[in-house]
Amino acid sequence: MKLRPILVQLSVALAATVAFVGCASPASSDVETDAVASTIEAVIHVERTATQDATSTSVSAKFLRVLPEDAERAASLVGTRVVLPAEGDCVAISSLSSGRVDLASLRPALKGSVELVDVGDLMLRATANGPTANGQAAHTKTDPFEVQLTPRAFPDVGDLVSGVFYTQPDVTLADASDLPAPGAYVLSGTGAAQVEPFSIDTHAPATPANVRVSGQPLGAAGSLVKTTAGKDLAIDWDSATDGLVYIDVQASTPYRCTFKDTGSAVVPSDVISPSDVGQQVTLSVHRVREENLQIDLSEREGRESAVVRFDFARTGKLSVE
Repeated sequence: MKLRPILVQLSVALAATVAFVGCASPASSDVETDAVASTIEAVIHVERTATQDATSTSVSAKFLRVLPEDAERAASLVGTRVVLPAEGDCVAISSLSSGRVDLASLRPALKGSVELVDVGDLMLRATANGPTANGQAAHTKTDPFEVQLTPRAFPDVGDLVSGVFYTQPDVTLADASDLPAPGAYVLSGTGAAQVEPFSIDTHAPATPANVRVSGQPLGAAGSLVKTTAGKDLAIDWDSATDGLVYIDVQASTPYRCTFKDTGSAVVPSDVISPSDVGQQVTLSVHRVREENLQIDLSEREGRESAVVRFDFARTGKLSVE
């Protein structure tokens, strides 16, 4: 394990999100408009965090129309990318802020506008099915979880972005706990001026299960994991077949570490320091998954590629001695 407090890597392949990325159709002539030359990048965030007391969720969606050469900058501008350490590394989370966009430099760098596209009414439906990470059957709730996302005006960011994005309305804890993991997910849009009606089918992974820190269960009711400052943390969980896990440790200096989803990892001793003694710190194990799909957003632009990403986490407290 390498501890790199200033290493920053912008991860395009992985994020605490679900993302759909459209491909551009080339312009047929010099007089074609930016809309013809542009690409739609649709980004859907589905996050689920389980603690010993409750389950919380966050669902949002952004459909960006940009010129292909502006796609990476636009993604940073509207927050559709997450910065992760390189696999096997731990990074101080404060250093990851350097992956955020600098408006002063971005304004002249953008070749065109960034528009957040209206796709009509947007509905997410999910039903529990399939095996969990350890091969056991999932719970058998038959009624689907349903939430209609609400369009909202995107906040002003230096007059560089216009349009709407989608978020869930307030969801009660009971509703949040019904968001299945694993499960079959369907996202459907009714369509609008620039986008045809569409439907996307995908599958969410299981939330990390049986998470243990130094042999002690994380987030178990009535228990608190005890650990010693300045020592490595051995973390175990029910593994999956592919993808990544990242671990956030909210100590006096918060760190983020990235590992393969093999079921075990070691967080280095420097992450929890002597200044944390006598304190409680939060540790979260996040499972990140992606799936490559195809999506029809526009008759003119034809079939477009889509990448679906989920971020499901298990969280608990550590008592530092």
